Amino acid sequence: SYLISLVAGEFSILEDATGPTPLSYYVPRGREDDARATFANTAAMARFFGDVTGVSYPWAKYAQVVVSDFVFGGMENTSATTMTDTLLHDERAHEDVLEQCDSISAHELAHQWFGNSVGIARWSDIWLNEGWATYMEICYTGHNEGPDMYTQRLWECAHSVFEVDKPENRLATVRKAWGDPEALFDQRIYEKGGLVLHMLRRQLGDDVFWKAVNTYLTRYAHQPVETNDFMRTLEQVSGQGLEQFFDQWIYHAGWPEFRVS
Repeated sequence: SYLISLVAGEFSILEDATGPTPLSYYVPRGREDDARATFANTAAMARFFGDVTGVSYPWAKYAQVVVSDFVFGGMENTSATTMTDTLLHDERAHEDVLEQCDSISAHELAHQWFGNSVGIARWSDIWLNEGWATYMEICYTGHNEGPDMYTQRLWECAHSVFEVDKPENRLATVRKAWGDPEALFDQRIYEKGGLVLHMLRRQLGDDVFWKAVNTYLTRYAHQPVETNDFMRTLEQVSGQGLEQFFDQWIYHAGWPEFRVS
């Protein structure tokens, strides 16, 4: 139910026919040109995500609805992402802010596969939504801007995790107890989740990793999942036991620390 959206207002509706999925952008009147610049790469993102996962965009259409005074950058409502109007920019600012806009657009679009088509059974597994959306955003950056930018984004994620996961406040990515549910949504879920997926991909190899992802998305389409469902799928496709990996990186906190001389 948290993925349902109802937006009312006076909008200009822009249609984008550059891909197989009908795309539309609902924007404040007078901001049409800004919207075309802001969301120009949406169709390319959808094609890339479909190609790399082997699963086509899972809904009949996709809309990006721009609203004012929004509490988030974006919210991945099923087939109709809600976006903050602060993303809209003119041609003069385009080169300066396009990377940020593409990152948010890619993140929310990736949720249509990871979080919407395959949803989670409980909040403690929220990294399956946000870690995947973060990683797919990084993968698109690498696809669009090259391997150096892919590595740069991973480096930024790692240092973001180091900043929050201090020794006096170390928490696992999957934890069963919390006070405020919003407290779960931190760098241990987003950035660390993305880094864990990168490490799994490197351990299993590209072919096996993406084959397992395809199996995961098709097997559990329109069903709720837990972390163990994802792990078992990876194990079945790869033939590797991954309990130790998930125990280290998902169910326990921290990271290896070395003193080198």
